[in-house]
Amino acid sequence: MPTFTDVELEYLQGQRLGRLATVDAAGAPQNNPVGFRLEPDSGRIIIGGYAMGKSRKYRNVLRNPAVSFVVDDLASVDPWRVRGVEVRGVAEALADVDPPMPGLGREVLRITPRWIGSWGLVASRAGLDSRGHQATMAPSLADVRDLVENFFHGYDQHRTDLEWLASIFTEDITVRFPAGEHTGRDGLDQTLRTIVALWGPTLHQTSDYRVDPLGIHTRSRRS
Repeated sequence: MPTFTDVELEYLQGQRLGRLATVDAAGAPQNNPVGFRLEPDSGRIIIGGYAMGKSRKYRNVLRNPAVSFVVDDLASVDPWRVRGVEVRGVAEALADVDPPMPGLGREVLRITPRWIGSWGLVASRAGLDSRGHQATMAPSLADVRDLVENFFHGYDQHRTDLEWLASIFTEDITVRFPAGEHTGRDGLDQTLRTIVALWGPTLHQTSDYRVDPLGIHTRSRRS
């Protein structure tokens, strides 16, 4: 059974609504907005309702326990940033159990994850999540554009001092030019000075900005 990362747990505990996809006896899918509660200790998701036992999704799970559950929201419109968690797993249709909230019926669905995926989540503290991935928000296209344009403007002005480079790049930066490439912020200043000396006056235009959907890599094209 996979487990949620700290970042995923923090996000889910701050949300109230999700979407549950089930499949009926004829193989037709159904998707419903539902309230939910996460059990942090077990890593299972509990979904209740006022009349859960009479619902189609409850009957679907009795026949076919395979489900998909998504919690997502729009963190920002400008820049456009979406975030969310998807769980694929098996659900149990339980009867006569304590509901996740007072006043709800005693029938609930309990989801056991078999696969967990997430995107666009921000860590409340620095470091790697439990899967060894950097927990970070995908940069916006505006962020990428500003970084690339600031760098090439400075490069065209022969700005190659390490202090300036450290103000815009992380330590694991990789810069590739036709005349050579360099990985790491240390020594980048000398590499750029060498390239500038080869080409003399330069003027760049930048375009084709890209941000990957996992928010881990960005790329741009320059001419």
